[in-house]
Amino acid sequence: GHFCAGADLTELEDVSFTVRLAEVLQHLAAVPITTVAAISGSCMGLGMQLAVACDLRVVGDRARFVAADVTDEDQVQAAVDAAGELGELRIAVTCAGIGTPGRVVGKRGPHVLADYRKVIEVNLIGTFNTLRLAAAAMAELEPVDGDRGVVVMTASAAAYDGQIGQAAYASSKGAIAALTLPAARDLAPSQI
Repeated sequence: GHFCAGADLTELEDVSFTVRLAEVLQHLAAVPITTVAAISGSCMGLGMQLAVACDLRVVGDRARFVAADVTDEDQVQAAVDAAGELGELRIAVTCAGIGTPGRVVGKRGPHVLADYRKVIEVNLIGTFNTLRLAAAAMAELEPVDGDRGVVVMTASAAAYDGQIGQAAYASSKGAIAALTLPAARDLAPSQI
């Protein structure tokens, strides 16, 4: 996945997800400091829609695209550091994800374990990696209105209602949904 940073949330267009995100994060965008948002998976899918809705073309040198494999600790840390160079990283949205369709047992035999493992690695481990490194950076900031930052982790309806051929994708998204509450509880004392 790729990261982009520096999105000005006041410039969101009328896109359902981004409008809801803007409502949730409005108080962060209104503060006088430079609030930076990092979006993983900004080259396709939901992450790209969010990046486009933020219209990163208009923010010029306040936006940066960083190529990073979300499963690689050093690359994600470099992306978090790049976001921090633009201002205070207070918003992280994890959108990086892949899907490898395949039935548990199909016409060609059992689902390829390496494919399943790759989906879990990118979707779940990548989300956790981004969460932990972005949250660590946020924890170093001074609180604004009682908060240091927010992390939005994206899952899918497949987490609860996966379809035929979605064993890998659905289980990765189900795990992200299950991660949300304990992560929120872990980060609450840090005001994230």
